[in-house]
Amino acid sequence: MIFIIAFLGAITPGPDILLVLQTTLRCGFKRAIITLLGIATGWIFYLTIVYFGFTKFFRTDLAQILLSAFGAVYLGYLAFLLLKKSGNKLDLDDKSSELGKSMESSVESSESAKPLESTESSKSTKSKEADNLSDTNPSGGYLKGLFVNLSNPKAILFFGVLYAPFMGKNLLSSLVLLFLGLVSAFMLVIIIGSFARKFITNHLFDIIDKVCGVVFLIFSLLLFWRIFELINS
Repeated sequence: MIFIIAFLGAITPGPDILLVLQTTLRCGFKRAIITLLGIATGWIFYLTIVYFGFTKFFRTDLAQILLSAFGAVYLGYLAFLLLKKSGNKLDLDDKSSELGKSMESSVESSESAKPLESTESSKSTKSKEADNLSDTNPSGGYLKGLFVNLSNPKAILFFGVLYAPFMGKNLLSSLVLLFLGLVSAFMLVIIIGSFARKFITNHLFDIIDKVCGVVFLIFSLLLFWRIFELINS
C-alpha cells in the first residue's frame, strides 16, 4: 500500500517531476538520472528526519519560513533562466551528438596549439558554455535536482503526516518502500520522456522551457505568499 501511495503521489505535477521531465526531454536519459539522484538525496534527507523523529522541528513556523524563502528564491531563479533563454539548437541524434563531441574535442586540441585566437571568439565560446552549464556539467544537474527537492517546504509534511497513517510497524521497511515508490514513479517519467524525446523539435523544446519557467515562477510566488501568511499568523 505504501509503495502505491508513494508512486501515485510522486507522479502528480510538481517542481520535482517537472524538472526531471524537462531534463529528460532536453538532455536525455543519463542527465535525467543525475538529476533524479539529486532529488533522491533530498528524499533521503527528509526520510532521515522522519525516521529519527525530527518532524516537529521542521513543522515550526520559523523552519517553514526559512525553507519557503529558500525555495521561493531558487525556483524564481530557475524560472528567470528558462524564461530569458534563447531558442534551443539541440541535436537529438545520438550518433550526431557523439560526432559533435569528437569534433569539439579536436577543435579544442587545435585551439590549444594556436595561442593567437581572437578575443571575441573566446568570449563567445565561454558565453555559450556558461549558458549551457546545467546541460553539460553533471554536478550542475545533481545540485539542481537536490535544491529543487529541498525547496519544497511541504515535503516534510507529506513525509511526516500524509504517509504516517500508512506506515507499518517496521518504520525502516516502510520508509524503504516509500523511497522505492517515489523512484519508480520518476523512472517511469524518465523512460517515457526518453522515448518522446525522439519526436520533439527544437521549437517544441522552446515551448516546454517557457512552460516550465512559468510553472516554476508560479510555485515561487506561492511560496512567497506562504511566507507572508506564516509571518502574519
